Amino acid sequence: MPEGVARNWREILQACNLTVLEGEPPVSAPAPATAIHYVTGVEAKSAFCVEKTQPPSALIEVDRLWQTEVTELLAAPGVGEFFVLPPGGGGASAGWVRVRGAAGIPLPSRVASVTGSPELLTLAEGGSYLCAVTEEDEEYWIFIHRLKE
Repeated sequence: MPEGVARNWREILQACNLTVLEGEPPVSAPAPATAIHYVTGVEAKSAFCVEKTQPPSALIEVDRLWQTEVTELLAAPGVGEFFVLPPGGGGASAGWVRVRGAAGIPLPSRVASVTGSPELLTLAEGGSYLCAVTEEDEEYWIFIHRLKE
């Protein structure tokens, strides 16, 4: 999102082509601050790293990995529903929001087109996986964290 432009989280999710749905996260869902710590803490280990040496191709690779490694973990095929902390800053205060994703452009690219970064934090519909993209100095990191059931 361009500097100085404040949007509420519903507008950001809508701009990312995500439909906000009713529904609470599973009782097993980690608190937003805990989920953020899973992917930003010093002990965090990414499943995949993509070097940012070639900006357009790096985001293409992030999208490819998200589609092939994450999408089916988040939502049942054909349903496309999962939880997300609204991207672009302040998502933790909004909490987990149930959304339905749209087919087509992969989610990291949609988020980047709205916020300027592909960073996002998602929770599978059933609460079994926490998946994220973070942007580090020289790399994008993709996290897939299996939560205890």
